[in-house]
Amino acid sequence: MKCPNCYTELPDTATFCYMCKKPIPTANTAVEKHPCPNCGAPLPKTATECYVCHNKFSSGYYSSPSPVIEKENSGVLVGKPYTRLPQNSASTVPRYNAKPAKNENGCIVKVGGTFLVIVIILGLFIKFGFKKENEETSEDLTEISNEITDNTIEKTTQENKSPLDKILASDMKNMKVGEVGKKDNVYFCLVHMKKSNELSHEVASSEYTDEQHEVLFAFVDVYNNSDKVVNVYENKFSCYVDNTKVERMDTWFYVVEDGIKDLNYNDIDPHTSELILLQYEIPKDCNEIKVYYESSCIWIEKYDVLTEEPYDGKRPLMQAQSFDNTPIGSKVYSGKYEMIFDGAEYYVDETFGDSKKYIVFKYTINAVTKTKIPLGHYTRCYQNGYLINSADYILDTKVDDYNNVFNVDEIQEGMSAKVYYAFETNELKPNYMMVFVDSGFGDEGKAQIFFNDEN
Repeated sequence: MKCPNCYTELPDTATFCYMCKKPIPTANTAVEKHPCPNCGAPLPKTATECYVCHNKFSSGYYSSPSPVIEKENSGVLVGKPYTRLPQNSASTVPRYNAKPAKNENGCIVKVGGTFLVIVIILGLFIKFGFKKENEETSEDLTEISNEITDNTIEKTTQENKSPLDKILASDMKNMKVGEVGKKDNVYFCLVHMKKSNELSHEVASSEYTDEQHEVLFAFVDVYNNSDKVVNVYENKFSCYVDNTKVERMDTWFYVVEDGIKDLNYNDIDPHTSELILLQYEIPKDCNEIKVYYESSCIWIEKYDVLTEEPYDGKRPLMQAQSFDNTPIGSKVYSGKYEMIFDGAEYYVDETFGDSKKYIVFKYTINAVTKTKIPLGHYTRCYQNGYLINSADYILDTKVDDYNNVFNVDEIQEGMSAKVYYAFETNELKPNYMMVFVDSGFGDEGKAQIFFNDEN
């Protein structure tokens, strides 16, 4: 049963409420109640405090002519209903409600539980019912993704591919003479090998008289397909005879064989070529010869197929080039000094009895500050795309009042000098490019000057 004063649940045998400390009337005894003047809850006539809104008042306050009579445990209200709380009341105390409250929380629990069960069933169905289908779909997506990636890589490779890639050897570590290898973006082809008993250089020739050894000449065609200067030094090459390393032959002068000069330093500018001459001392009557460029390109040849036939000049890596002449009067370099291009011409020198052919580039140098003339050791010249020489320091004559750059030391501030850079060539052909380097040691080219007498 409930306490008629505070409505606390009590045992049926209770005679005293443990919450409000009021006595419990006997069964079926009518209790006269009056509405609370603040919230309208029915209260005993003797109540001094509302159990709902806790409004306090003195005993005997009620004198309402219309009391509310409630029979204990009947659940039926007799008489007029209690006064409702005004709509504009600021009280936050909940209203008294004689009707049983709806179990809203229970409804939420039931709906939530049902939803959770549905989610679990659906998850199990997806996991086991569609597992195979998902695996097949995943495999299809992976295959499509790989195909797209392969196509992209193939397209990019084709766009960056050089025509020389079509002639690359399938196995660059087991090539024959004439086959093309590649390291990074530089192509190599050992175009010719020959043996000889004579070692020639630019000053004189000498017969190699060692009865047990002879000279091996190797001609290597090189093309730099990159956008920067590449150093293809001779010490990156090596030679093995019957798996034993042999040494390169060094001389005080440039070695010359079949019109090709050993240039030693081998700095190759972007998208240009060079024909490198290598010479090694090898034993006679050996078996197998291997020429290495580092460990990337290896050419193998039998000794018994070597001849003394001269190199025929074929260059399989030659790339067609075209350009416009550098205008005369152009300022091609500016720094502590200015270089003005005055033109280029052919020159033949017969000072020592034999004719030497040169291509000569002429300049006027204006000194902004007191400066030394840049030496030409690392200034290079290309003919039809191939490196032919560095600037020549032996030519000592004037060419149209221009002095060899090696013969001029320095220029005072505000003064000028007329100098030329001369490059020896075997034959006077059109299409020359001079790469100027500012007195450095293997520096990048500071300027490129073009000359073609056919333009």
